[in-house]
Amino acid sequence: MSTTKVPLRSEIPVEYTWDLESIYASPADWEAALAEPGDSPARLNLLIAWLAHAGDADWNAIKALLKPYAESSDTSTRYQFGEAMALRGDAEDVPVLLRLLADADTDVRISAANALLAIERK
Repeated sequence: MSTTKVPLRSEIPVEYTWDLESIYASPADWEAALAEPGDSPARLNLLIAWLAHAGDADWNAIKALLKPYAESSDTSTRYQFGEAMALRGDAEDVPVLLRLLADADTDVRISAANALLAIERK
């Protein structure tokens, strides 16, 4: 996993935050999700939500945290990576997505194709 630091919620500018209670019951629950191991579904979901709502300045740091998930042995995790890149992927993500096009799992291939099409249309 990458060593890029995920900021604490208190470190994120207010304009890039959302109603935390709609996702996590308390700030402590948010921090607990960040403390999850790198292969935790809770951490992956947190990173994808953050990517979806983050400002442009944070994209690269978040994507650096997400990239290892593309190599996961779990098909659902690789699928979710592809869907995340459909939200905010760019030309730098194309090599990883092209590798996922050859994945053994059909859903992973579909998510990679979806991301590549989304990137192409930007």
